[in-house]
Amino acid sequence: MTTGKVERLNLSLKTEAFKNVIPINLEKTIERCRSYQDYYNGHRPHQAINGNTPGLKENLVSFRSKFTQKSHIGKSITTFEIEKIAVA
Repeated sequence: MTTGKVERLNLSLKTEAFKNVIPINLEKTIERCRSYQDYYNGHRPHQAINGNTPGLKENLVSFRSKFTQKSHIGKSITTFEIEKIAVA
């Protein structure tokens, strides 16, 4: 995934999925991201594909998400990585 796409995803998560929301733990963060992914792919119109949703069969792309917790300077931080995978 290119840097521009990652930055756009981060902006969408910040301004749409987590606007006025502070998850209380990793599980709630994952739950919120998965709900947003369903909305983003199935209901949200996209300018780049003429107002269609990525969930349409001809636009279908799948991603695998991975959340991990790491220790950094004595504090626990969560990292989020996504990877594009082939759709059968």
